[in-house]
Amino acid sequence: MKRVEQFINIQNIRIDRLPLNPSTLSLVDHIRNGGDIPPIQVSKHPNGGYSIKDGRHRLVACKLLGKSTINAKFSIKAEPLQYSDKLAWLDIAITEALSNETPETLTKWLNEQRT
Repeated sequence: MKRVEQFINIQNIRIDRLPLNPSTLSLVDHIRNGGDIPPIQVSKHPNGGYSIKDGRHRLVACKLLGKSTINAKFSIKAEPLQYSDKLAWLDIAITEALSNETPETLTKWLNEQRT
């Protein structure tokens, strides 16, 4: 599974309860005054849209402010790597491994491989 963070449409998020209490209202003020909020956590719903896992107060605060999208994190199925992607990944891994070695240790290792 791959974790994704992106802005999603608030209307596509299913919420099981609406928390409306003083902390939600102070969060509204915080966002209205330009304060940052962390992304909410959602999961893809089998019938489309998303189900909220964490961030109900943030979602309700954004709804009260009339926002249409909210930053959210969720998991998606990772696509299998194609052959060319595997080669690119291998090239990066080798480059990173070699960058930590000195020319002397690389020469020694190459000589050992020849014997």
